[in-house]
Amino acid sequence: MGECSGNIDDGETRECTVEDYFVSVNATVTDTDGDTIPEATDNCPTNPNPAQIDSDGDGIGDACHNCQLDIGNMCDLDIDGDGVNNGVDNCPEVFNPNQLDTDGNSQGNACQK
Repeated sequence: MGECSGNIDDGETRECTVEDYFVSVNATVTDTDGDTIPEATDNCPTNPNPAQIDSDGDGIGDACHNCQLDIGNMCDLDIDGDGVNNGVDNCPEVFNPNQLDTDGNSQGNACQK
């Protein structure tokens, strides 16, 4: 398997073992979200998405978008500047940071006349 240097506390070089190989690979490959896709190639490293679906082709997995189909990347924008991304804003074109919806119809009070 080749030589392993620095694997022993005294810096001694020795023949690599299968265990050394797996320890080495696991140390350099991280998968924080646990979807079996290494972060270096995961299009959404913070949310599990083993299929790596990217419906709008922007290089960011659907699992990282506020909306599943984000044509033009509008879901991650905040058009009205209220601190709530369009994908979850109950009134995306009118400033309403509190997202107040007193009648419970999923449309913010700021958008109702």
